[in-house]
Amino acid sequence: MDIRSVLTGAALAAVFGIAGYFTALNLEEQKPEPAPVVALSDAQKDEVRGLVRDTLVTNPEILEEVSAALDRKRAEQEAEQRKDVIAAKKDQIFASAADFAAGNPAGDVTVVEFFDYNCPYCRRALGDIDALLQSDPGVKVVFKEFPVLSEESYDAALVGIAMQRQGLYMEFHEKLLAHQGRANKAIAMQLAQDLGADMAQIEADVADPKTIETIRQTHALADELGINGTPAYVIGDQVLVGLAPLTELQAQVAEVRQNGCRTC
Repeated sequence: MDIRSVLTGAALAAVFGIAGYFTALNLEEQKPEPAPVVALSDAQKDEVRGLVRDTLVTNPEILEEVSAALDRKRAEQEAEQRKDVIAAKKDQIFASAADFAAGNPAGDVTVVEFFDYNCPYCRRALGDIDALLQSDPGVKVVFKEFPVLSEESYDAALVGIAMQRQGLYMEFHEKLLAHQGRANKAIAMQLAQDLGADMAQIEADVADPKTIETIRQTHALADELGINGTPAYVIGDQVLVGLAPLTELQAQVAEVRQNGCRTC
């Protein structure tokens, strides 16, 4: 018996079964009855392996298709996991009293930004966030202090939270992001003083365990959402990682308005 005629189905199944991708083909619809199981000898198994190898060498694009399919599957799983977290932590994400919110307090769509004062992309994002607020009176933007780049970022974030308690957050936020050079405690404190903050209260609030806990909780939340860099956004039940231009932010807001949010 010609081993190739016996193993044709087995070899194809092995090729198309790589990484579980091609098993999605509905072979049952093509064969009304399952094919009998063929017990293979060691020599026959070696021949199957050879056929699989030859097929992959001749058609290496199969591996690219498998890799792309695996990436899509992982992205879909990650998106579903994020939706579950958003549903479970929606109050902490969208309505925490510890975070400053700009725009319409009763807005129908909330955009949440995780940012770091020393992130160059967050500095670029500032203009898009301002433009979004100016162009859409129905949007609320929540700013989450998420220092990930350095201890200097952490110190600046503490001052930012302290400035919120004095009602001076937004001007501080914009000016510190626009600062040329590294943001650190000294720069942040000088800016706070320039804006007329009560500096004794700022010092006390920076050292307040509640201020430190706010940043800890934001980091824990980001970890659950799979966010490890800045900027990152939560809009509806979607997480956008990386710089999102104004057009993308507007498109996400429009999608939430049109389709709603089943988890948030």
